[in-house]
Amino acid sequence: MDEVDVLRLKPSSEDAVSLVSSLAEPINLEDSHYALLHGELEHDLQSLEAESWSVGVDQSYLKALSKEAVKRQDVIYELIQTEMHHVRTLKILLRVYLHEMRQSALIEEVRLERLFPGAETLLNLHQHFLNCLKAHQHQSLEEGSTNNYQITQLGDIVISQFSGALGEGMMGCYSLFCGNHIESIGSYKELVQNNKKLQILTRKIGQLPLVRRLGVPECFLLVTQRITKYPVLLERIIQNTEADTEEHKSLVQGLALIKDNISQVNAQVSEFEKDARLRDIGQRLEPKSQGRMKNGGVLRREDLLQENRTLLHEGTVTWKTSGRQKEIQAVLLSDVILLLQEKDQKLVFASMDNKPPVISLQRLIVRELANEDKAMYLICACTTSLPEMYEIHARSREECVAWMALIREAVNRYPEEQQYRKLTASLQQYQDILRVRDEQIVQSLTEKQQIFAALYQTMTEQETPHKGLLLRGDATPLQQGATLLKGAIDEVEILQNLLFLRIRDPNIVL
Repeated sequence: MDEVDVLRLKPSSEDAVSLVSSLAEPINLEDSHYALLHGELEHDLQSLEAESWSVGVDQSYLKALSKEAVKRQDVIYELIQTEMHHVRTLKILLRVYLHEMRQSALIEEVRLERLFPGAETLLNLHQHFLNCLKAHQHQSLEEGSTNNYQITQLGDIVISQFSGALGEGMMGCYSLFCGNHIESIGSYKELVQNNKKLQILTRKIGQLPLVRRLGVPECFLLVTQRITKYPVLLERIIQNTEADTEEHKSLVQGLALIKDNISQVNAQVSEFEKDARLRDIGQRLEPKSQGRMKNGGVLRREDLLQENRTLLHEGTVTWKTSGRQKEIQAVLLSDVILLLQEKDQKLVFASMDNKPPVISLQRLIVRELANEDKAMYLICACTTSLPEMYEIHARSREECVAWMALIREAVNRYPEEQQYRKLTASLQQYQDILRVRDEQIVQSLTEKQQIFAALYQTMTEQETPHKGLLLRGDATPLQQGATLLKGAIDEVEILQNLLFLRIRDPNIVL
């Protein structure tokens, strides 16, 4: 059910009076919050009211320029104007929808914050970009003119926005926002569907002239699409910029940075989606269902959600054995393959000829079937007993080829995965030992403090004036000891962090 359908729901008779009452209470657009928002939007709109740059400047000024120069300025103006609209969309999402939801207290604050992940920082980043572009626009005005200008240097602003700390911020926020897009919208629609008061509130917000009938899903879609619009605009600007100039080189560099950011965002979003999908599979799995493995172990629902287990691929395949066949859901993880089937809208581990439905990648062999280009054999030889063979059929030859390639790649990485887990487990043991020693040191020092306090009170008949750790010696040695102790702790923590980095990426040079 989308937002439009939700808002058309009719209230029940017992709720009619309260709903009508809620509708009768308009949102106060004259309070300080909205006065400030109106001021910001008007400031952002300044010098961008014209439909295009060539419409906004004097025609006599326009005639003195080449066709390419006019096109360049029109596209730059389009870049600035669409950036302004993007900032406005983010402000509608945060300063109107989020603000009113928070004021209404219809949604718990923790859940409300999860609805718009990274949006506030994203707004700050794009507001900064817009301010820089508009400042350049103002600085380019011809002396004595209020509307005639040419922006000759744009590449430096683009490079600044998509590199360094700003570039990392853009990439991180878009990865977070886009990666959680589907989950956030799903959660929002569920909240609206199950709360009539929230339905009324979102309808009232959507009718505000300020909002221009933009709903939350539409705002989300516009925000996620923004970063993909920059390459097209930059390419058009480059096409109308004189070649072999510093500006041309800067724009080409800026375009490369943007494309690299988009590539990294897509990679991160893919990981977010896989994590979300794995959580969804785990939640759909029947709580009491257990998957038996060839080595005698079992895999439970909670085991799917371990942080060091990742989803690599999934899809519907056919499992054949002894003249029987069954359509199942195959799930390729970083260490095992799961064979699942649907039962009463839940997922359970599939069962065929008493074969284990969880296949370890350890020593797994993948083979094609003779005279069958849509099928493969998975031969599990992870134990000393007889190997277990699985005949799996994909829906097409292309799907089968893709499955075999992904499984072989995962099998080749499996020893690294095992090594990583062993090293992580070993390091965790050392951490546990160090924590126990730290606790023992604290206990010993506390007891020593108590002994010295008792000794001081016995000798002076007064309570010790020292509230901290009491050690023998004058102030200087005590200060030196504290410094040495802190330095030792810092070195241990640095070493620990380096070890973690080394485990995650063996190519890092320590």
